[in-house]
Amino acid sequence: MLAHGKHAGKTFEKVAKEDPLYLNWLFNNTDANKDMPDDVFYLLTDTMTAHSISFGKIPKRKKAK
Repeated sequence: MLAHGKHAGKTFEKVAKEDPLYLNWLFNNTDANKDMPDDVFYLLTDTMTAHSISFGKIPKRKKAK
């Protein structure tokens, strides 16, 4: 269960269904995962794999003019 952020109180599974790009961001954000316990890291990566969520960085969109 996520303790902080906009999805606080939700499981990785629920977030994967509602906002999969958030899990991609969490995985790629070094500040967010540098102190992540191993069991939480593996749960995150297992959930991402099960839902076919990319582990690579998602390119930022350019703002529409």
